[in-house]
Amino acid sequence: ETFLLKGLELEPLSPFYNVVVCQHYYYDKRWTDAVKFCDQSMQIEPGYFLAMKRFTWIYAMQNRYDLLARNDFGINSIDEMRRNRLTRPLADGDVNAYWQGNLEDRLANKGKRSSPTAIASYYAMLGDSEKALDLLEEAERIDSDQLRFLYADPIWDSLRRELRYKELIQKIGLGDGRFEEESKRSTKLQ
Repeated sequence: ETFLLKGLELEPLSPFYNVVVCQHYYYDKRWTDAVKFCDQSMQIEPGYFLAMKRFTWIYAMQNRYDLLARNDFGINSIDEMRRNRLTRPLADGDVNAYWQGNLEDRLANKGKRSSPTAIASYYAMLGDSEKALDLLEEAERIDSDQLRFLYADPIWDSLRRELRYKELIQKIGLGDGRFEEESKRSTKLQ
């Protein structure tokens, strides 16, 4: 954390460094701090993709789907949510249908192959541990660099007790599979 903040002190107008600090706080579930630095990134560069992506997951982890809809879709009201096929389930309080619809939309996008890790995140949000782990194991087989955040990212909290997850963490060298200090995951990686 100290080194990240020092880097930001040297480059305060870098949207990237602000997002890196945001991501660090996101991994530690320090939502207010994470939002602050992603906000700063967006003030420097409006629409900055990395900040918007991190906001998506901050809001999802907090179950703030109103803010997620505004961030991802530019939607500011329940009526607007109902008019958008991807956010309609949120207007009705059906979070699983939201994730299912977004997963189907992602899989149907033939123009862009999504990474196994990205698709696994949707299955994790849906509570389908088996499919999520199948895809994470596929990501490991193809040596995906996205797995380097597998230990830290709260997206995977629902998988942490699974033996396959623990074995995968060990296999890719991110730890021994024990998670005693979940609130300090990112700081362990420094």
